[in-house]
Amino acid sequence: MISLKKSVRSPGDEAYRALLGHTCACAACRCAPCPVAAGLTRVWRQARGRGPTAADSP
Repeated sequence: MISLKKSVRSPGDEAYRALLGHTCACAACRCAPCPVAAGLTRVWRQARGRGPTAADSP
């Protein structure tokens, strides 16, 4: 039987899904560095427990 309860996802998983959804829908992500994707990547790294890197600096 399939459970109808919503599965619990980690913050890192939610952040990754947001990043993946954005990059699939954003035309700018296919052409050049996208500032929205850069911000979502930063949030994803922080949610996984990894601090910001030099590439995350504004």
